[in-house]
This record gives sequence, structure tokens and C-alpha cells, in this order.
Amino acid sequence: MWGDFLSDIFDRLPEEKRERIINSALSAFGTNGYKKTSIADVAKAAAVSKPMIFTYFGSKAALYTFLAEYSIELVREEFRVHAHKLLTDDFFERILLSAEIKTAMLKRYPAILSFLTSMYYEQDMNVRPILEQRLKDTVPFREEQMMKGIDTSRFKEGIDLQNVMKLLSWVSSGLADEWRSKDIDAMDALLGEFNEVIEMLKNVLYKEEI
Repeated sequence: MWGDFLSDIFDRLPEEKRERIINSALSAFGTNGYKKTSIADVAKAAAVSKPMIFTYFGSKAALYTFLAEYSIELVREEFRVHAHKLLTDDFFERILLSAEIKTAMLKRYPAILSFLTSMYYEQDMNVRPILEQRLKDTVPFREEQMMKGIDTSRFKEGIDLQNVMKLLSWVSSGLADEWRSKDIDAMDALLGEFNEVIEMLKNVLYKEEI
């Protein structure tokens, strides 16, 4: 699944140890960013030696690049598995279903949210060029998941869907900030609040039903 980013040595580790290293690295980079995170930080959190992290990945930049690929592919896989849930042609229903899928994923991999969010703002030139390409590659996938087969006739005349997507992106960013400051048990309550916001937008942007 992770292509060329896994070394043979890392690939042969017990699953529990691999997951511990990955989750520790996601949390460290997601919290502190690339520059302020050291391999020593990751090694300490994962309860392994610093030289072993270099043995597995070769460099901090290679580890970060692996994590970017890992996170993006994990999200894609979650949506592939649950693709049948997104067959509705109602735009706002699909947004809510998408949020439910992401919430379930975050309960299992809580560190991924902070890492994915940090990727968009990471400017260190050791990793920024590869991040820009990775993020660019996700655009067609996101657009297909959100827009393919949507009945746009439900929207009021003059509504710009690109602006709607921007608005939802801002709302989602705010939700992500809330998620990072709460524990896992609070996610369902936050999802309920998000549902209320989406229902309000639906009432404002959709034509009145006759």
C-alpha cells in the first residue's frame, strides 16, 4: 500500500511496532511541524532508538514523506471501502456522510487529523515540494467523491458551487481545530453540531421544496 516509502526492514517489523512508530511520528510532526520535530522526539515517543528510525527511513525528510503518503492513502482507502454510502445525489447528504466516515477513521487514528492539517501549512523546503505534488494529486479524488453524480438543480439560481466548496472547507477547518482540542469521546457531539450547520446551509442554498 505504501509503495517505495517502506524499507524492507520496517516492512518486516511486527504490526504493533510499526503502528506505534507511525502514530508517534504523526503526532510529533502534526503537533510541532517539520522543523521543530526531531528524529529523537519520534524515537522517544515510539520507545525505539534514534539509530533504528534512521535505519528504517534514512532521513527525517524521508520519514515525513512516508507519513504524507501513508495518511493520504489511508483516507482514500477509507472512502473506497465506504463508497457505497456516498451514492446519494444530494450534495449536503454526501457532505454529512463524508464527515461520518472521517469521524470513524479519526477515532481509530486520532493523530492523522493534526498531521493532515499541518501538511497544508508546512513550508519547510525539505518537504514542501513533495507535499505540493501530493496535495495536488488529491484534488481529482476529492472532487469525484464530493461532486460526481450530484443533482445541482437543487441549488438556488446563481449559487456558485466553487464558493460553496470554499465555505465548507472553512467550516471543516474550524471543525478540525475543535477536534484537535477535544478527546475522542467528544467527536460524536461535534459531528452533531456539524450536522446542524450543514442543515442550515442546506436550507439557505437549496430551492424551497414545492
